[in-house]
This record gives sequence, structure tokens and C-alpha cells, in this order.
Amino acid sequence: MMTPIQETVDRIMGPCFPGKTLTLTNTRESNGFNQDHSRYTLSVKEGDCVRPVASWNMEQMPACCGVCISSDTQVRMHYKGKGVGRALARLKIEIARGSGYGLILAADVDKNTAQRKIFAGAGWRDVYWFRNPRTENGVTIAVYDLTKQPAKPGWRYKFQKRLSWLAGRVQCFLRNMV
Repeated sequence: MMTPIQETVDRIMGPCFPGKTLTLTNTRESNGFNQDHSRYTLSVKEGDCVRPVASWNMEQMPACCGVCISSDTQVRMHYKGKGVGRALARLKIEIARGSGYGLILAADVDKNTAQRKIFAGAGWRDVYWFRNPRTENGVTIAVYDLTKQPAKPGWRYKFQKRLSWLAGRVQCFLRNMV
């Protein structure tokens, strides 16, 4: 039986790897500051070999259990330019949402134009920019609100919208009767 996270991995990442088996592993690591984080690794089975495709960290923001910090995302060179980064951005959002977070946050250097485009295309919002005094790099902090409705509204949304419109028409009719 397939787990919900494996179904999500196959649904989101599957189009990048048609007919191949994908595996997502999650290990707990310590960052040395009494804060553990999850290190995710996405691998693909190609013939008899299992090759890593991408890896990243996700952790709870210290002192705020509703914010997930995504960091150290790496897509292996062989898989760049094949849509893996875009699919990975969606996968991270689904993992954070499934873990009960309300917001996911990431910082990225401005020179990483590919990641900047991926964030913009996936609906992340740039909220702050600064120049890192240690590296002199421009750094953008981007967030994704996990509590917002999905981009494609389902039947419930459409039904509620129609119901709201109907209620407005009834109120208008009743006001005109008085």
C-alpha cells in the first residue's frame, strides 16, 4: 500500500521521471544549536542504480511552530533544466502543508536566477531583501502562505460563490419589497 507522501511524490514529481520509481527519504540531523531539522533526499531508480536527484532541509522556525524554513536545496547537475526545480517547489509546499505549518520561508541569493524564477512561478512572495555583510550577496527572503486556497478552486468554492450571489439577490429583492 502506498503512503500519502509517496502518492504526493509520484503525483508531483512523476511527470519529470515517466515510468521510473521515485523514493523520498527523510533523516533527522542536528545543526549544532540544539535544533534538529529534516534532511530530505529525492532519488530515482534508473535500471539497477538508485541516483539522488535533489536534497533539501526543512525545519521549524525557532520560537514559532507555524513557520517552516526551507534551506540548502540542491538539484544534482544531471537533472537541472528538466522541470525538477519547479516540481520540487510544489512538493516542498505539500510537505509543509501536510506537516501542519501555516507558512514556508526561504532565503536565496539574487544570483540564483533559476530559483528566483521558480519561486515566482510557484506563487511565493518576496517579503524582504538585504545585502549579506558576510558575503556581499544580495539576499531575498520569500514566503508561501500555506493557508491560502489552492489556485484552482474546486466545486465547493464555486458552490459557495453561487450561494453568496444568490443570497445577495434575495436581500436585494427583499429590500425592494419594503
